[in-house]
Amino acid sequence: MAFVQKLPAATVHNTGFTHKAVIKAADITGLTKATGYGLFPAYRNTAVTFPAGSIVEKIHVNVNTVGTNSTNTLTLSVGDGSSATRFVNAIDLKTVTQSVGATIAACPYVYSSADSIDFQIGTDASDLTGVGALDMEIYIRVINCTDLELDSGPLGS
Repeated sequence: MAFVQKLPAATVHNTGFTHKAVIKAADITGLTKATGYGLFPAYRNTAVTFPAGSIVEKIHVNVNTVGTNSTNTLTLSVGDGSSATRFVNAIDLKTVTQSVGATIAACPYVYSSADSIDFQIGTDASDLTGVGALDMEIYIRVINCTDLELDSGPLGS
C-alpha cells in the first residue's frame, strides 16, 4: 500500500530529506494515466496544499525496480498545481535504475501561494495495468517557513 512518511530527525540530518513516498506497481494500477495525484496525503486527486512561503529544496526519485510495460512508454513526472513537470520531467521508468534529482533550475522553489506536490504516470497504454514489479521512492525536502518562530532580540544576545 502506498504511503508518504515524515522521516525521523536522524534521517533528515543524514540525508537532508524530510519526507519519503513509497510507490509500488500495485499502488498505481488503479490510477488514471497522465493525471496529477497529490503526494500529501498519498494519492489524492484533491491535493493537500503547503502554505505560501513553503520551500521545496530538493526532490529525488529512486527507481528500485523498473517497470515492465508492453507499451513503448512508462514515465514519471513530479510537479505541482502550476507546473506538472516543475521538478522531474517524464523520467523513463522502464530504464532508470538510479536516483534522479530535480533540475537545478527548479530547486529551491519558494511557493508564493499555497500549492501541492503532485506526481503523474504517463504511458501510451490505455491504462496503468501491467507495469510489472515497478517499485520507486520519491524523497522530498520541504520547509514551511511560515511556522518559524523568530527571536526578536538582537543578534548574539
